Parts: sequence; C-alpha cells; structure tokens
Amino acid sequence: MRKTKELYKLLNEVNTQLRFIKFMEKNGRVFAQYSYSIEFNYDPEITLSHIAMLLKSVESAYPKFMNL
Repeated sequence: MRKTKELYKLLNEVNTQLRFIKFMEKNGRVFAQYSYSIEFNYDPEITLSHIAMLLKSVESAYPKFMNL
C-alpha cells in the first residue's frame, strides 16, 4: 500500500511537470497517454517532432519511476 501512495504522488508530480503527456496507472502498470489531433493538413514532420517529444518525456520520467 505504501508503494501505491508513493506511485500516485510521483504520478501527480510528473504530470504537473509535463504538458502534453499524462502518466497513469492501471492494474499495477504505469503507462503514458498522449493525444494528437490530425485534422485537415496532416504534416509528417510535425508528427515526428511530437513523437520525439513524447520519447524524451518518457525517457526523463523513467528513472523516477524505477526509483520507487
């Protein structure tokens, strides 16, 4: 139970630091959620930059979760 409280505290901390990605817990696993709207003018370059940003966010948060 203690680890669960620490996990939720860390999730809240990380989620307030990041703007476009949201970390969540489900069934004891942490995952990242990101929404990206593709409307009329799809631009692959923008999509790749968003994927790179998502990857950097996950890489920066990963060590924090592993320290629990």
